Amino acid sequence: GSGSYGDKSRSDGDFRFICINNNNNTVIGDGDDNGGVTPPPPPEVTCQGCFDELSLVLQGAINTFLNSTGAIPVGGGVTIPADVDNIVELCLFLNGLEDPLALTERQIQALIAAFLSQIPTVAPVDPILLAELEALIDCLVEAGVLVIVTVD
Repeated sequence: GSGSYGDKSRSDGDFRFICINNNNNTVIGDGDDNGGVTPPPPPEVTCQGCFDELSLVLQGAINTFLNSTGAIPVGGGVTIPADVDNIVELCLFLNGLEDPLALTERQIQALIAAFLSQIPTVAPVDPILLAELEALIDCLVEAGVLVIVTVD
């Protein structure tokens, strides 16, 4: 029937494809030209994802630290409970906080030093590991579980 073509063009929902020939040969779609298929969103940054980026050496050190330490006062009035024994539990704890963990640079450095203290081979702090941990901190900030506060 005469209406079938119109129905077909509507089956893609809001997708419109307009060609404008104004000597620039501009083709205008709805901001994407992949057939109206919405690309998947970029992966969301998560606490666990941040730790997953770390080398196994560091993951092991952090797990060892959490497992061998009781309650850990990290600052900002927050204490990591003694039953948090690994990264997975740490992320569950951090994600469960009402507000992101707010720490000063000094508190974060102290935490990093504590993590590194579990790696016996690192006498002088390995700059690569340090860089990894600093990337971890940035990642946790992006994931929304950590806020770095500046102290006046």
